[in-house]
Amino acid sequence: METVKRISLIVLLIGLFCLGFWIGYSYCCLPEKSDGFSKAVHVSFDDVVWVLEDLKQNERRYDSAFDNEFLAELKHMHEDYGACFTLYVFEKADGFDIGDMPVKYRKELKENASWLKWGFHWISPDFDKNISLDDFKMSFFNVQNAISKFADSSSLSHVLRLHYFYGNDSIVSFLDSCNIKGLLCADDDRCSYDLTKQENEFMQKNFYVRRDVEYFKTNIRLENSLFLYYDLERLRNKDTLVIFTHEWAYDTRLHRFNYYKLCLNLEWLKKNGYKFTFLE
Repeated sequence: METVKRISLIVLLIGLFCLGFWIGYSYCCLPEKSDGFSKAVHVSFDDVVWVLEDLKQNERRYDSAFDNEFLAELKHMHEDYGACFTLYVFEKADGFDIGDMPVKYRKELKENASWLKWGFHWISPDFDKNISLDDFKMSFFNVQNAISKFADSSSLSHVLRLHYFYGNDSIVSFLDSCNIKGLLCADDDRCSYDLTKQENEFMQKNFYVRRDVEYFKTNIRLENSLFLYYDLERLRNKDTLVIFTHEWAYDTRLHRFNYYKLCLNLEWLKKNGYKFTFLE
């Protein structure tokens, strides 16, 4: 038993040494910081539905939309860091329909549209890449109309991230005709939307424009970032950053750690001169 304990301790110490060496080496390889250029960042949440459900269910009890804990925390982050957020919503989920959202919070959400916007994500959490263009159009218009009703047209995001980064040529052409200015692409090297392999490779290093739509790479998925400062520091010379997480990952009752990661992220962005933007 003592031998097993010694071996386990030795393995642990070797593992810690290797981890420390890797972290030290990684930081030594970071690019030299460059200043003097304009830097912008887009921060968003995908799969948003719970906040809307809560606002609807508590319409009689809430005096303000920011009585909702999630929105209250975003508002505090805006006040503390100047952060802007985009929430990408489903039309329907778990028996909820965005068309049923009350108009009670409209004036307040309109007043906060300069830092809080809402955008179409997909019809529902169930993903179907064989969706017809007509069904996509109907859902898109339903969501756009609902947002304009419970918030305001000024609260509409003109840069979207679609569910699973999917959108064929017909869908993207339709979005272009609806004044959608940009699409947020995957945080890995998979091809997003209607980009070819070559176009995707170019976009990974810069950004890509087709028709009047700009394609931006998503740089960080917060819930997957184990070494957040390192992930940010290695990107510190990029003029445009796109960072996101999911509502389910952020939920303060289950994943409080992600709340603190987001705060650390916003603090770093502010300190390093990034302007919070909607990329529109």
